[in-house]
Amino acid sequence: MHEEAGLILRRRNKQRNKGYDIRIATWNVRSLLVAGSLQNLKNIMTQNNIGILAIQEIGWKGEGIMKSCNFTVFYKGGLRNMFGTGFIVSNIFKKQVLNFTAFNDRLSCLRIKGKFFNVSLFNVHAPTEDKETEIKEVFYGNLDIAYNNAPQNDVKIVLGDCNAKVDRERQYRRVIGCHSLHEISNDNGNRLIDFASEKNLVIQSTHFPRKDIY
Repeated sequence: MHEEAGLILRRRNKQRNKGYDIRIATWNVRSLLVAGSLQNLKNIMTQNNIGILAIQEIGWKGEGIMKSCNFTVFYKGGLRNMFGTGFIVSNIFKKQVLNFTAFNDRLSCLRIKGKFFNVSLFNVHAPTEDKETEIKEVFYGNLDIAYNNAPQNDVKIVLGDCNAKVDRERQYRRVIGCHSLHEISNDNGNRLIDFASEKNLVIQSTHFPRKDIY
């Protein structure tokens, strides 16, 4: 398992007039078919105060919403025991969830309510670099449609496993920052940069310095 990224959204408690954070993270879990793996994720979420966890490659079949102790799992699997994306949401923040949309086993969306704006979280699992061009184009075509069809006034965040290597080219500095670990983008990296540029997004994981092992 590898934790990819995280971000924080502000949530206010009206009765106490205090600020509370929804910490959102993403993780390619490889599979949730192994006994105890879901419980391990829930323990990690509790230890790190993660309110919403986007997960990829869950390995479950079908789709649905499942209660699990103090958490709720929204998921979309594939026809076989591979791929699949979803979200694990702490029940503290379940009331913030407006809806969950499962597009396919590589793309799902969780829409959450905010005080001043709503947020659409797009959970993606991009094809690996060695996949055929047609498969990659279908994936980004589906993501483009889903992104464009989300409510216009929502804050839109794409997170997950993009299977991409992004370089440090100066002309893309606004989008990619200057802290990538790679000197040259691969095909997936170029596709990710193109998508982010078109949607006026930034790739957060390469905007801040970090240890090379991460």
